[in-house]
Amino acid sequence: MIVILNLFFAINTSAFTNQAEQKNLLENSTLQEYSFNDIGIFANSLIWDGKGTFELSINKTFDLNNIGPAFLILEFTSEGDRPESPGYSFAGEFNLQPFESTLSRSIIPIDDAEEIRQFAIPLNSEGRIYSNTLILNVSCTNELSSGDSGTLTIKDTSRIMIGKALLLDTYGQYTGQVYPEKQSGMSSLSGLRLRSYIPITIENNTLLEKSTCDLEITLQIIGEISVSLTFFDSSDTTHPFEKNETSENTLDAETQFSPTIGSNFYSIEFVIYSNNLWGSDFNVTITSCIIDFSESQGGFGFSDLEIPFFQWPSIPIVGVVILFLWIMPYSILKYREWKKLPGEVDINILDDEDINILDPEGLTAGDDDDDIEETFDFEDD
Repeated sequence: MIVILNLFFAINTSAFTNQAEQKNLLENSTLQEYSFNDIGIFANSLIWDGKGTFELSINKTFDLNNIGPAFLILEFTSEGDRPESPGYSFAGEFNLQPFESTLSRSIIPIDDAEEIRQFAIPLNSEGRIYSNTLILNVSCTNELSSGDSGTLTIKDTSRIMIGKALLLDTYGQYTGQVYPEKQSGMSSLSGLRLRSYIPITIENNTLLEKSTCDLEITLQIIGEISVSLTFFDSSDTTHPFEKNETSENTLDAETQFSPTIGSNFYSIEFVIYSNNLWGSDFNVTITSCIIDFSESQGGFGFSDLEIPFFQWPSIPIVGVVILFLWIMPYSILKYREWKKLPGEVDINILDDEDINILDPEGLTAGDDDDDIEETFDFEDD
């Protein structure tokens, strides 16, 4: 009996310890990288030849050391021809949550089979400690030429990033990490759209409500191209960049956005236009990404003004209008009391000292004769 009780106690103690460890991981989860080699996914090649649809499937279950948002970074090489537009399609699931993306044929290298490039895909699910499942299907279609063939190789240096990244926990300047930092390929007159991602985490609601974020990036541009930039926040709301070309190949851009509570992926969209009719090779690298997380001013110097039963809204001018409408009736009454208008009746003409309860109608006011005395004099006569 004692042995059974000891065993039961040991099992419950172990379960409690595991729960405590998982709770600690939940509270202190930070960004960690797991390469495909670490989780048992080795270099996989999609080989296609001639006409048809070609597909490569990866299905792997693995454990992790931490939990949190998931981000997939694929490193790949290409050899031979490129498939037809749009290029290679990526679709799959991570922990039962689907995702999909497209690797444009315009950024697939064809001249150097050893050149490794990156392609980033935000995942819609979070990583967990046990039994994470990654399903990845890569496919392409080639129907125009039977003589084309090529190979796309997903390298085992590809990785899954799990956990919170760039935690904004106090005001200041932060260095953001952009995935991928480098975009290269063949541009066109109609414009080629590409995205890079910035994972950002903020958990303090009080800090969030009084903050603004300024994003400053520096681009190094090689090629006869023009670049249009747009910033997308976690809800896909667009924020335009203000650009400043500091040199022939260097461009500074700045925008402002409002962060969102929790761990979110923000993105920078590049639209790259060629200055040549047939397109041109380009190379755009983000050499610097600075996030200035600062306290927002409430507007008109009222950010620190505390008024009972009134809270400043997030838009300062709205607060000014509401405050004006709130105090306007009182101000008008006080003004009218200070400066009486012609013909206006003063309703405050009575003072407590002027009220005589024995003579409420004021019959004796201003009368030198006493009616009572006159009555008695008449009777005497």
